Amino acid sequence: MVTETPSSMKTTALRALKRGLLLYWSLWCSVVFAMQAIAGLQALGVIGKGDLPLMSPSHVVFSRAAGERGAWRVAVILWEGATAVIFWLAFHGFHGGKRFYPRALAAAFTLALTLYATFAVIDRVLWSPSYETTHLAILAALAASLLAIWLAPE
Repeated sequence: MVTETPSSMKTTALRALKRGLLLYWSLWCSVVFAMQAIAGLQALGVIGKGDLPLMSPSHVVFSRAAGERGAWRVAVILWEGATAVIFWLAFHGFHGGKRFYPRALAAAFTLALTLYATFAVIDRVLWSPSYETTHLAILAALAASLLAIWLAPE
């Protein structure tokens, strides 16, 4: 005999899933920000240029290309940092139901989506289109996460 899952368990599971997605994006954006900040400090000579085991080849290529224009690099680092901070605020404030901050949630995803859309366009126009695939995949994952958090019933 199969019994139906109580709605309170479904609600708890959905809230946990949504908080998990926000935690993931908070952590992921923080790591991306930290890697860019380290690359920027290396470019300025503030820290050594030793190999960092967590730096991917695509990150090194992007850092080199972005480093050719200091203002662009600073803007990207600030953009990524702001995205990480706002994702953490959205994660901290999300408790499901009506107890969350829709502005923080919308701001975090807006910053992240526009950042990676910008990267995808720049990849296509200026750099290697091979990196465009990665940025488009990140865009798709961000959009799916936003839809899951915003639209999934509780």
